[in-house]
Amino acid sequence: MTEHTTDVNSKCTCGICIDGWLSARMSERLESEADFLQYASLQLADDLVADPDILGGGVLSEVFIGADTSLHYIPTALHDKMTPHFYHGYICVIQSILRILLTDPTSNSLPLPTLDAVTSYLANVDEEAKNGGNSNYKAAIQSELIHAYLDQGGKIEYALDAITHLAYEKSPIGSLYSRNNDTQEENAALEKEADDAELPTCENDLNFELVRTKLGLPVSWEGPHWFFLTDLSDSDEEDEGEEVLYEGVKDGEKSEEETSEEKIGPGKGKA
Repeated sequence: MTEHTTDVNSKCTCGICIDGWLSARMSERLESEADFLQYASLQLADDLVADPDILGGGVLSEVFIGADTSLHYIPTALHDKMTPHFYHGYICVIQSILRILLTDPTSNSLPLPTLDAVTSYLANVDEEAKNGGNSNYKAAIQSELIHAYLDQGGKIEYALDAITHLAYEKSPIGSLYSRNNDTQEENAALEKEADDAELPTCENDLNFELVRTKLGLPVSWEGPHWFFLTDLSDSDEEDEGEEVLYEGVKDGEKSEEETSEEKIGPGKGKA
């Protein structure tokens, strides 16, 4: 297992970090998390069609937000903007980050999803939509959804914050890893894949502070902004098959000990 280095300066020991700072194993972690988040969110998005009750006043309900961990990284002040179009635009941003991470490092573009790189990628989607006419239907839809997200206060930073923080939490230095056997098994599988691919180890493999700085994010975590009891109880102590109720607490709200807010939904199957 790679030793954890906490430093905003690169200390590449493998000699092949992309741009001198993104190690192969760190890239795999970010790619895996981005892929999981976009897939899980798309699965949950199907529920918006199947169950109209998920929408309250045209925006995503707190139950739905509780089920999708990626949404916890969007500030609660934007809740009244979180329509289905906003949500799908957010997913498009996560997918754009994933596509950048999947870029062939030998190509003209490096697989580095910095704020500038993601901004340029989204601008290219816009340009493709404008120039493609009726033949580029997919780009036109993506462009419309991305604007539904960005024009209502959504930011690229929220998606990057979700990916980097959740990748950190699931790594051997994260709190989710320390209390959840499933996460430990997933990490073991990820590391085995890296070993099988003969990816070198590097001091930058778990340096999330360095990665956030290079991506254009603050060193400290911005999110999550939404908190649910299951976020603190992802352990194997829960009775199998038992439905767990939890309470959502937004930024600035009092905790359960301080108030008697209504419990808002099941905590199983969150993204």
